[in-house]
Amino acid sequence: SWLTSEQAAAALLDMMLHGEEPVLHLVHPHTVPWATVIEAFAEELKLPVVPYDDWLSTLEEPGRALDTSSQTQDAVEQALEQNPALRLLAFFAAARDRALAEYEPLGVPRLATEKARAVSVTLNIARQINGEDVKRWVAYWRSTGFIPDAAGKGVKRTIEHLE
Repeated sequence: SWLTSEQAAAALLDMMLHGEEPVLHLVHPHTVPWATVIEAFAEELKLPVVPYDDWLSTLEEPGRALDTSSQTQDAVEQALEQNPALRLLAFFAAARDRALAEYEPLGVPRLATEKARAVSVTLNIARQINGEDVKRWVAYWRSTGFIPDAAGKGVKRTIEHLE
């Protein structure tokens, strides 16, 4: 259901100009396999791809330690700073439990696109994202310092920097 920002903007205009339905889903009508996106990110960031259950188990281990009352507030905040994904642990666990055909990756419900496609030429001709799109995103994020460049240099940005 991934769309580029350009595709989303054009489809939204199509919907506003030609749509009369009260609700139209702004998603790509042809889903891209999760592996296509993740493998491109992994290649670009030089990271291994691991099965979701293995990754989640690795994340749950420090998450369990945070659930104990023996942790000080400072220790909890430090753990969350070191591993921000812990803040979304419940979301990631729920996504594992919703890994069914009627759901997108990460447990997002698959949305119907028939009505949106009926009013949007853009959605009907939109190409699927691919590894080249991922490369452009990563290059942009590196250029802003959001993630380090290939040599590990760059400004570390936190949530506070983005607000």
